[in-house]
Amino acid sequence: MNPIGRITIEPGKCGGRPCIRGLRIRVKDVLGLLAAGASHDPARGVKLLVDNRLPEARAVFLGERGFAARHVRRLGLGAATDMDIWRFASAQGYGIVTMDEDFQHFAARYGTPAQVVWVRLGNVREPALLDAFSAVLPDLAGGLQSGIPVIEIV
Repeated sequence: MNPIGRITIEPGKCGGRPCIRGLRIRVKDVLGLLAAGASHDPARGVKLLVDNRLPEARAVFLGERGFAARHVRRLGLGAATDMDIWRFASAQGYGIVTMDEDFQHFAARYGTPAQVVWVRLGNVREPALLDAFSAVLPDLAGGLQSGIPVIEIV
């Protein structure tokens, strides 16, 4: 894909500033990361915890693409509260991949260390979910490495 084709400008997104298609990450932030020496293989070392509302296959999918991804059920957190998951992710250095709006509120209230990848696609079938993740993976990893507290997949 042409890198310019990955840039969008929408009035209600990122205050109308240029951002990466499918994410709420400003182009300015990505360019700043690259100028500061960020890796072009940014998924390496990024730890993600996939929440219960997403299938375990999402953690496998992310793991196959270089992320250190685990599903909450695989860590014995299947019945944990959102706050318990937030605390675990913060203590262990995980970002949280979720469809649950509560984590976005935790990020706004408590800030990092836990980061949130907020999947705002509604109830979509698995192929559409895979397509959405595939389209944004390179930019998603860069956003996480830069410390952006909440990254929305829309």
